Amino acid sequence: ACSTAFLEGKTVFYAYFEGAQDQLISKFQAHWTGLSINETRKKKNKEFVESQCKAYLKRGEKVGGKLIIQKFDTINTYWSNVEQTMFYVEKVLGHKIDLIVIDYLECIKSEEHYGEKQYLSGPEVLRKIENAIDAEHFNCGAWILIQGKKDTYGHKDLDPTMLGGSVDLLKIAHVLITVGKDHSQMVDGKGNINFWKNRLGDGRIKFEDVIFDNAKVRILVEDFNIVSTFEKPKKERA
Repeated sequence: ACSTAFLEGKTVFYAYFEGAQDQLISKFQAHWTGLSINETRKKKNKEFVESQCKAYLKRGEKVGGKLIIQKFDTINTYWSNVEQTMFYVEKVLGHKIDLIVIDYLECIKSEEHYGEKQYLSGPEVLRKIENAIDAEHFNCGAWILIQGKKDTYGHKDLDPTMLGGSVDLLKIAHVLITVGKDHSQMVDGKGNINFWKNRLGDGRIKFEDVIFDNAKVRILVEDFNIVSTFEKPKKERA
């Protein structure tokens, strides 16, 4: 999402919380060069990686694209912290943000204290994000990553009830997409993508056996099998 929007001339604000900066850079380099993450780090490929990445960045910048990557603390970050940084990007640096990517929602703390009902913090933060990106404020799009429950491991078709946190997350989201892999797909580097909710178009669309190349940080959609809609149960005749 970040790279595609960037090449379309959009300003992308990518907020991440976990992992070292050099690890994240290696992932972008792999995606941009077609090499694996390990190959981008080898000395023999240094010149190639630098030239390819410069060319990629030039393509996006030529059409007005900007990619702003910001790391936030994993323990003490509130939505207000992220929002303040976005204000800085727009008001001080002068870059109108078109898309924000939050990686991921659970790392943003709630302003409220829910005690044992900590699962309620997710919807509160998500609602704040929804309000912040409306036409009266930042007027931009947002992709928000959410983790699944621990028992989602090994499931290729994750339904909305298997997401972590409160069910209110499902009510707030405008588009809901899940990615799942069973054990054989993990071995083959494939997975299923399910559109469960889409206020902007058709929902309940499934893409089966999409290729997930984690080494090169690519999702290859050319060879997927699409199931246009989930089958509805047939009504039994009386």
